[in-house]
Amino acid sequence: MGNILKTKTLLFQVRRTRFLIAAILVLAYGCGGEGDIAVVDFSKTMAVERPGDRLPEDPFFRVAVAAMISPKETFVSYRYVLDYIGGRLGREVHLIQRKTYGEINQLLGEGQIDLAFICSGPYVAGKDKYGFEALAIPLVRGDHLYQSYLIVNKDSPFHKLEDLRGRVFAFTDPESNTGRMVPSYWLAQIGERPERA
Repeated sequence: MGNILKTKTLLFQVRRTRFLIAAILVLAYGCGGEGDIAVVDFSKTMAVERPGDRLPEDPFFRVAVAAMISPKETFVSYRYVLDYIGGRLGREVHLIQRKTYGEINQLLGEGQIDLAFICSGPYVAGKDKYGFEALAIPLVRGDHLYQSYLIVNKDSPFHKLEDLRGRVFAFTDPESNTGRMVPSYWLAQIGERPERA
């Protein structure tokens, strides 16, 4: 969808530029004080290739991932799937990493990347704002559902969410379903908000 918008934008810009050049030429020659009239014979034409009407195909396929782990580990984790995608497309794949899902959504929505790996929360936000379309949903151990876990140190005295009242609580990405939305829901179930708990 991003490439279609780029193509339409480029065609519009090419047409607008041609119109402006024609208008400037008409004004420049029409406003001259010479009074000479130039006759243009449009019956004598020849076909010419118009390369400006086509976008050159980008040799790179840009794939984005929000780095929930280190950039190096993200690359290692996604390397094989990126190689597979590039092989199937016959194009070199460039991995683009950003810190947050919001940044990835914006890049995808603006057509600056071709594909993104995002979780369900950012997908819903991007679908509403940019019209995202899901191409694939992973199966992990035969299931497309996944879990959100609340993790404490193994020697911690905390055993349930209520035990964490008044303590420091770390979220992951603000748009992450499992890393922010689900824990916020859990807090709401016990009458708390992340800002207060």
